[in-house]
Amino acid sequence: MPTVKDMPTIKDLVLIGKMQARFQYRVSYWKAWIAKQMATEQLYRDCDASYNELQGWVVAMREHVPSSWRHDLITAR
Repeated sequence: MPTVKDMPTIKDLVLIGKMQARFQYRVSYWKAWIAKQMATEQLYRDCDASYNELQGWVVAMREHVPSSWRHDLITAR
């Protein structure tokens, strides 16, 4: 049975069908969607936390690879 870890873009309806085939029980779309969201968050963490860490990664890149930062491109806008 494919999991969210194997296929992060798996459709909720496919999960419902696989669950029904394996356990002979049909879960609601809502429960399948919530379970997929929870599994995705466990695998990839919360998107807000990841976004907040992004600034630290940018600073590290500027320090260790100065050529990766083009200040003139950002201020030109």
